Amino acid sequence: MTFSTPEVMKLLKQLTGEMSRGDLQEAIGLRDAEHFRKTYINKALELKVIEMTVPDKITSRNQKYRISGVGKQTI
Repeated sequence: MTFSTPEVMKLLKQLTGEMSRGDLQEAIGLRDAEHFRKTYINKALELKVIEMTVPDKITSRNQKYRISGVGKQTI
């Protein structure tokens, strides 16, 4: 899809199954957690291409992310 940023596409290509923020950040090779969260995770959530495994507790230490139905159509 044309509305996705290069960063979101990179995230989608690395996301396999359910992954934590730390695992995703490591897979992409970024060190700055705040930059990763703002530019990759938050943007992907905003575009609804990924979803949280624990949406009612966004700061849960068990929080993981997975590709959504929209995300599957994007890649």
